[in-house]
Amino acid sequence: MRDLVTGDCEGYLTLFLETGAGLHRVGHIARDSSGTTVEIRLNENSYPFIHDWDEDGRKDLVLGESHYNIPDTGNVRVYLNNGTNRQPAFKTHFWLLAGGQLLFHPRANPGVYDLDRDLLKDLILGNDNGFVYFYKNAGTNAFPVFNAEYETLHTRSGVFIDALTESRFRFLDWNGDGDLDLLLGGQDGYVWLYENATDLVVAENDICPAIPALTVSPNPFVTRTDIRWQITDNRYEITDMSSQVKELKIYDISGRLVKSFSLTDIGHLSAGMVLTIPVIPFPLEFIS
Repeated sequence: MRDLVTGDCEGYLTLFLETGAGLHRVGHIARDSSGTTVEIRLNENSYPFIHDWDEDGRKDLVLGESHYNIPDTGNVRVYLNNGTNRQPAFKTHFWLLAGGQLLFHPRANPGVYDLDRDLLKDLILGNDNGFVYFYKNAGTNAFPVFNAEYETLHTRSGVFIDALTESRFRFLDWNGDGDLDLLLGGQDGYVWLYENATDLVVAENDICPAIPALTVSPNPFVTRTDIRWQITDNRYEITDMSSQVKELKIYDISGRLVKSFSLTDIGHLSAGMVLTIPVIPFPLEFIS
């Protein structure tokens, strides 16, 4: 079942749980403060994004807020989950940095996606001026690092993607073709669709050569695909002859690992190197 977390103008976060008969309002999300339960409250205009920030398998809170006149305070923070996915528990937060400085955009609305298809999650920000900003991850998935420089998302023709004011967004596969499209909203109440115009490919990670006779069909896929390969004498030699392929990983269109297959367990290969096969395109291009 899918639940819902919302922000509001007062800075609170409200949890709604799906009961099977609709959403049930549970109340404000809280944190532990020296043994006392305290409601999480940001400055104002809280905006939540749920994401496993530190890659420990538990969902965390990535939060944006307003700070129109105090840029040195920062306004994108993360609460790490110290509990479980079924019973999340939060304590203290930390602020996100860009170029070593507190990250600030008026009325920041964050999202986390791998937009440049390098298998590292990036930070995307909507904000008060209506544009959508892209901060490339120069670190790792477990320890993201962002430079001070950022890009403004634009269409293939170079036109900036613009909600005019208070841009909020979601990347998702709107038309079912296997790539990430953009839904963009703003203060005027309209929702704009930007379709991803990138050609779809299968790419092999550069940690090892491509497997001979590899086919993935259909690709992209939604619920099922057929992956076939042929390895002579039940072995696939890596260049340095020191290891063999042992694992197949499948990623969704947001760059997140969704399934890992041990080829050893199914009787194909023994110890060796990991082969990663993303079933996602890069880079993103949008049709205006």
